Amino acid sequence: MQECHRRKNRKNQQLISRRDFAKGSAAVMGAYAVADAVAALDEPSGKAKSVKIEKSAEITALMDERHITDDDIRNVIAYAEETGRKLYKQNSDHFLSKRRMGQTYFYVEYSPAGESAYKIHAAWAHRFVILKEPY
Repeated sequence: MQECHRRKNRKNQQLISRRDFAKGSAAVMGAYAVADAVAALDEPSGKAKSVKIEKSAEITALMDERHITDDDIRNVIAYAEETGRKLYKQNSDHFLSKRRMGQTYFYVEYSPAGESAYKIHAAWAHRFVILKEPY
């Protein structure tokens, strides 16, 4: 992870993600309710916990660079499969779905790879606020 903040440990330096840094900073500043709410967003739902994902080393590096966790991916896929809110790429077995978690939209391009298993082809995220959902 290139843009991680460093937190000193007595024995060694440890990298943490921007998300963990923000949660810790909110807690230190006294915004415990905000930190708890953000932490709750990170928790995968019951259905999402059962989603198995397969990804290449390239996708893993891309997700690390973009600060996207496996649980983020699982949440998006579980949501897409539960609600049917996904796009189908013609002449392939790829789907594209998104899910808003907090103020971040996570996008995943994936394909089925067995029962409750999915191969990840791409993942990205945007942080912004939409004042009114189109649906």
